[in-house]
Amino acid sequence: MGTSIRQFIPIDAGNHHVAQFHLRRHVGHIGWFQRIQAKILLAGIAFGDGTEAAAPGAEVAVAYISNVFQKRAEFLANLKAEWREIIATKSALLGYMHKSAPSHDEYVTAFTQLSETIDNMRIVYRNVGETRELIGLYPFAPLHDMRRVMQSLDPRKGNTTEPQRKLARDTMLQSFFALRDRYLEELDLEAPDSPIVMAGARRLRVDGFSDAARARQASEISEQRRRRPIDDDHDRLLQETNENNVPKIKPVMAAE
Repeated sequence: MGTSIRQFIPIDAGNHHVAQFHLRRHVGHIGWFQRIQAKILLAGIAFGDGTEAAAPGAEVAVAYISNVFQKRAEFLANLKAEWREIIATKSALLGYMHKSAPSHDEYVTAFTQLSETIDNMRIVYRNVGETRELIGLYPFAPLHDMRRVMQSLDPRKGNTTEPQRKLARDTMLQSFFALRDRYLEELDLEAPDSPIVMAGARRLRVDGFSDAARARQASEISEQRRRRPIDDDHDRLLQETNENNVPKIKPVMAAE
């Protein structure tokens, strides 16, 4: 029997772990990444132990990784689409719950939208604990709580009072907030690099532009006038609103 030969290449542990961290952040949850790691090891590439294996199976592993990342991208797209649908459904329910005398048709429209949102979760996740023999548990139960709240406002049961509608709104939003906290964790989101966390924020930039921008504008105006003078109603209309194409604001001088 022949022996399998692999070349192990030492790598810098610090940089390797940094790259590994960023990769995990981009592909999603660490558990998901580790499952990929285990399968890639079978193809001859090692992760996380300071060495990388250069083996005949490396090409297969690269193809496998590409396929996995493509599937992950499709999963995230479905996850985001479902979240947008959840937001639209929450808004529709909230609007309905503010109506003092909604019609049966309005109820059916809102309830149908909620029902579709609940069922569309099936293209993103299977039930928790689901097997071939067991149905399992719906992965985000607050959506069903929102359904139960809507059923309590069925106009066929009679008119509702404002306190009843307010209770329904508050209960529905409580369920939505619980859902939001958990669902968005699935997207593994990061904080923005340039957030605004203060109330009453204002725009800090002021009107104006640089001398370089003014020079470019003048050059473009000159070129256009030379090659295509104003000769139609469209140009005249624009010219009337900005005589001679001269800006009404002065450029900001660069600080020395």
